[in-house]
Amino acid sequence: MVFKRCITIMVALVLVCGMYHNAPAQQKKPVTVPGKTLLPLRVLARPFSHIYKGPDGEILVENVPVFQSYFVYTRPEVSTASTGTKGWYEVGSDVRGKILGWMKAEDVIEWKQTLCLSYTHPGGRKPVLMFEKLDALRELLKSPEDQRKQMAEKYYQDIESGNLPKDFPIITKEPNDYIDIVEQFYLLPILEYAPFEIEGVEGRLLKVAAATKSERGVEDLRNPEGAQKNKEITAKELGDGNPQNPEESSQNPEESSQNPEAAQKSAESVPSNSEVIQKVQMDIVYVVDMTSSMGPYIQATLETIKNMSLTITQNSEVAKSVQFGLWGYRDALEIPGTEFVAKNFTPELQQVSDFVNTLTGVQGMAKSGGDYPEDVFSGVDGAMRQTKWTEDALHLLVLIGDAPSHEPGHKWNQSGQSADTLRTFANDTGFYIFALHIKDQKAKAFWDLAERQFQTLSRNPGLQGESSYWSVDSKDKDGFDRASKEIAGKLVYIIEQAKKGKVVDVASLPSTGASGQQEDVGAKVLKMGYAALVQWLGREKGTKAPPDITAWITDKDLMDPNIQSLEVRVLITKNELDSLKTVLQEIMTAGRAGIIGGQDFFKALQAVPSVASRAGDQIRNAKTLAESGLLPEFMLDLPYRSRIMEMSNELWASWSPDQQEEFLHEIDAKIKLYAAIHDNPNGWIALNPGDDPSEYVHPISLEALP
Repeated sequence: MVFKRCITIMVALVLVCGMYHNAPAQQKKPVTVPGKTLLPLRVLARPFSHIYKGPDGEILVENVPVFQSYFVYTRPEVSTASTGTKGWYEVGSDVRGKILGWMKAEDVIEWKQTLCLSYTHPGGRKPVLMFEKLDALRELLKSPEDQRKQMAEKYYQDIESGNLPKDFPIITKEPNDYIDIVEQFYLLPILEYAPFEIEGVEGRLLKVAAATKSERGVEDLRNPEGAQKNKEITAKELGDGNPQNPEESSQNPEESSQNPEAAQKSAESVPSNSEVIQKVQMDIVYVVDMTSSMGPYIQATLETIKNMSLTITQNSEVAKSVQFGLWGYRDALEIPGTEFVAKNFTPELQQVSDFVNTLTGVQGMAKSGGDYPEDVFSGVDGAMRQTKWTEDALHLLVLIGDAPSHEPGHKWNQSGQSADTLRTFANDTGFYIFALHIKDQKAKAFWDLAERQFQTLSRNPGLQGESSYWSVDSKDKDGFDRASKEIAGKLVYIIEQAKKGKVVDVASLPSTGASGQQEDVGAKVLKMGYAALVQWLGREKGTKAPPDITAWITDKDLMDPNIQSLEVRVLITKNELDSLKTVLQEIMTAGRAGIIGGQDFFKALQAVPSVASRAGDQIRNAKTLAESGLLPEFMLDLPYRSRIMEMSNELWASWSPDQQEEFLHEIDAKIKLYAAIHDNPNGWIALNPGDDPSEYVHPISLEALP
């Protein structure tokens, strides 16, 4: 249902077609987004677009920068009778009336508050096929399950072989590799949609118009050059190192056919995937509970690393490619003997021999105090954000602990983060987490909480809902030793294979059972490592989305409709993120005052000085926060259920003080997440050269919004 609402809103936001109408000559204010009063409408330039003196006039600026944003001063009328986009936009460089000229409607994409689709991690699913016509895709999805799978598999085989029939219905497909939307930015706005149901699963048929920064012009599979460029790259081929990397070929198809020698030289210069994989490096950072109960396990980890070093040092290339780090976490400093909340024992990551020496000097607390939970989240947060990670390496965390973390809002949760916000940050920044949970028989009451937290933290991309989580009984010392050796050994094995130009085959590994516990811890490690390597490979190769495509696709995997192939994101500027963070801080202030003073929510909100000066009159007449005028306009039409938007006096009063506190703790965790996103320089996209940093955008997931 959430995705259905997403698509409905997105369709309303991006339909652009029909005839233009001229604004009055004296109008010097930009057009606002439909339904908004303040938010100006902007357009983004497609590749090879021009600015004209007037409709059908001479060119003033040729080949404007791709994705350059312009404010709209005259907009074509929107018609639902046609899916074609025609007409002209009058555009300016700012909101102060500086008009630059006119742009063709087909040369721009309306940026109506920044909803877009992105491809999910390709692990465990087939690439998205892009159909020329809706009927062909609908026919495929209406077919019985076995027939549908046979037809889809035949399409993939035909694409791989390059031998396509004349009536082949597919224009192109998503690349097999992972596409980093930050490094290789692309837009997938929706032109039309239609609901469908497949095997009892609700999905969507989507007509999309895609654009990338790099190219314009459809790479049609139905010509020889397009078919070759999109040749299937399977995990087996990666391992054999036979295929060239089709996604990195920059040769224009027309140039290739006219200049065979240049095309041959270009093909020979492109490294094979096995050559790229051989360059991979891996950072493994252990995040370990260092309270008194963990003493034996710290020593067992030390023995594992010592034994592993004997293997690693036999291969100098592997030894140079793997670095280790260690973070420890405990609890509040007010507890006697704590010494630290979270500590980095390796300011510089270390090769295995030095890391063994570091571990030798690590000890648990002599005696723990306080309650049973520890500050797990501060340890994980510090490891991700403060470790001196190797640039362009695989970044893996191994979490080892026996207790859950203090939840957000607890006085001893120093980071203020939750498992969900940490996982969101990990997804955005490319961290993979394996969680080893030691179940203390004396603390069964905390097992469920710790398991939920550890599984959320280790729900890595590309595993289709599985968590990289393993639990072991605290009395099973041998079981912990085996698990610890498997984790370290399998991670190193992945690197050993990569140095040979091979990728570990995980296709035959079992999936998680109903209990959520995998029979083989090594299989979980290999799956996680494979997913991380797929993501790394796509980034390293700079894999790009198909350019300038208008096609029909589905948001579900064609072979397994339970797997999502697309997700909805919001492109949010730094200014908008800061504005959202400020509003949440004001809501926090009002909520605290309401709890302490027994006020209703909106009276407490009006008492916040910055709120009263900005939206006091509107708040007095509002029934919900969505009507208050307080929230940033970009949030008002977002297609997801939000407790912030629905907040009312009645809802606030219906909650117990504990529920009110929980709501405020969730808000506080979001504030901490936004601060981490804001401060991460690698997560922001400059759409245009020379953009002010405040106008950089970040493709934030809907789940990260309050």
